[in-house]
Amino acid sequence: MQAFSTDVSRMIVARFGPDEDIFESLRLLCQKMDVESGCISTMIGSLQCATLVCVTEDFPGGQARYLDPVQMAGPLEFIGAQGIIGRNEDGEIDIHLHGAVAGEDMHAVAGHFAPSGNNRVLATVEVVISVFSDVQMLRSYDEETGFNLFKVTEKKRE
Repeated sequence: MQAFSTDVSRMIVARFGPDEDIFESLRLLCQKMDVESGCISTMIGSLQCATLVCVTEDFPGGQARYLDPVQMAGPLEFIGAQGIIGRNEDGEIDIHLHGAVAGEDMHAVAGHFAPSGNNRVLATVEVVISVFSDVQMLRSYDEETGFNLFKVTEKKRE
């Protein structure tokens, strides 16, 4: 386990408009607002399309792996999403986002949003981000799981 205490230095509230990709918009927002690490507290709205993946157990080894991405065509109700914002090993903004959508049949589908470029806003998406003041989130390959995972560390004081 890795655990550290942090304060939230500020909250960011934003709205994304029609045809924006949620990952591209989140990255641009984080660059504009100088977000190094934080959490996406909530995202709600509507989507034209979404790409989701889900984890499963890979037999016989028992390791986890992702199923193939599922492309969903809209209109979709974006029921909600939460996630982590950090950096990858190249220093670029990296986003880990889970959530749920529902189509016109009103059946919800949940999973890990894949940054495919196919998670586009239909009418609006509202987002609230909490920015961490005392911790850093760095995403890198994890030997034990075989996934790229966020590692949490205390932010170096200047």
